[in-house]
Amino acid sequence: FPVTIWPVTEPVTLATAKLYARAQTGNTEDDLFNMFITSARMAIEKLTGLSLIAKTAKITFEAPVGMFSLPYGPVKASPAPVYKDSQDNVITPTVLGYDYPVIQDELNGVNTAEYSVGFTTVPEELKVALLDQVVFLYENRGDNSDTATVCSKAQKICQRYSRIAFFS
Repeated sequence: FPVTIWPVTEPVTLATAKLYARAQTGNTEDDLFNMFITSARMAIEKLTGLSLIAKTAKITFEAPVGMFSLPYGPVKASPAPVYKDSQDNVITPTVLGYDYPVIQDELNGVNTAEYSVGFTTVPEELKVALLDQVVFLYENRGDNSDTATVCSKAQKICQRYSRIAFFS
């Protein structure tokens, strides 16, 4: 799982989220909106397999057959990803690609990778999806009648960016 480096600068500001939601609440609901922004970002990241903010990904994977894509892109070039085998020895597999690299070698046993991920500039369309999700959370707070956890408009935008093999 990715490890988030705090403090986080969210892709959208509190003022933008409140304006998008047409919330005229002064500052009485700022904490609530900040929580919605974080929750919406995490939902978008889960739907797309992307990291909208800078963080360090630490993954464990076992003997991939064929090419193995690193999750949670885009991967930052610096510092370079570190790959280790099950004995904690640094290994240098053949890696293809930059932002969304693929390990070409067939590795044996349990392996780990640690690398930095996150957009430098989040695509505007993903910011809109995040804002749509904030509004969805704001308008449906406390409402248990809707089984959807992510609004349909945000889901449609996320489909275009998804790095997940199967998106339902």
